[in-house]
Amino acid sequence: MMGKVYRGDQIQDLAVTKTTGNIIVLPKNHYLVKCAELPLSSIVAQTKSACIQCKMCTDMCPRYLIGHKIRPSMVMRNMFREKDMVDNEEYEAVFGEAANCCDCGVCEMFACPMGLSPRKVNSFIKGQLGRRGIKPNRNKNPKALEDLIYRRIPTERLVSRLDLMKYYHAHANECITIEPDCVSILIKQHIGVPGTVCVAVGDRVQKGDLIVQAKEGALSVPVHASIKGCVKLIDGERIVIDKEKE
Repeated sequence: MMGKVYRGDQIQDLAVTKTTGNIIVLPKNHYLVKCAELPLSSIVAQTKSACIQCKMCTDMCPRYLIGHKIRPSMVMRNMFREKDMVDNEEYEAVFGEAANCCDCGVCEMFACPMGLSPRKVNSFIKGQLGRRGIKPNRNKNPKALEDLIYRRIPTERLVSRLDLMKYYHAHANECITIEPDCVSILIKQHIGVPGTVCVAVGDRVQKGDLIVQAKEGALSVPVHASIKGCVKLIDGERIVIDKEKE
């Protein structure tokens, strides 16, 4: 629900990193793929014309339920006048709560009875807030609502709503270990700042050796070699290691 959809040539440029949670392979015409490919212009147009102001996106929002100041329904309700708002104070008062959205997707994948996309609208508004230089205050001491226990989503109902039930509980009959002859490891695999490369072209490394040292005093993480081999390339974004022949 929080992931991104890639298809065709885009897949060739992807890499597994420390932030990769899982990978789901779906048919091109799957419901989730179609939702992900809907252009922002269509999403905004649908919001302006089809939102029934039922407030379900707010009532089911996990961030709202644990006490954060966020009401997706307010953002959806006011999208028709977003372009006409010039005053930044007014803009923050109406749309500032979108900054507290964590992009979980509950609002658009489960809560909204009209099939709208509050999550994507919130993402758009967060970009607008940044462009305007608006930094809304955040509630650092949230207090969960009493309704929280009654608004939890049953997992199987969610899986069914996402049209994934046919894959639910399905497992691979056989797991295959892949041993590549060459790996390309990204230096930055996380939020924050990249670490410091601590190997050079021509160095021989063992599987598990440190190749990128986390920067001290900053949000950074180390990176390790995934195979035994020789460093063949370092280009500022990645480190390429060729497998050492036995």
